[in-house]
Amino acid sequence: GWTGETALGLAIYSMISGKTFEDVIVISTNHCGDSDSTASLAGQLYVAFNEISNDDLLLFDKVDLAEITKNSLKNIDVINKFKEKELVIIEKEKKGFFNKLFGK
Repeated sequence: GWTGETALGLAIYSMISGKTFEDVIVISTNHCGDSDSTASLAGQLYVAFNEISNDDLLLFDKVDLAEITKNSLKNIDVINKFKEKELVIIEKEKKGFFNKLFGK
């Protein structure tokens, strides 16, 4: 994917075509476009629809900067168990955030 929409399209294709997390990453990185962006999107889509397992994490032994990736995934159980309703945003903070973001 050289642009956002093609990267997203390839990421969706990868997620639909791959049977495992590794399949999704392999499919999403084997093209002549911006494969790191496509793989990032594909991986995020996979995790959004599937719980990531320890077997899936074995893939990180095969990638560059594996140690950094492993350190960032130390709390994967927290990510897997996260529920949106557990995220409480104080209305005042929310309003302030949107005011800063949109200047309103």
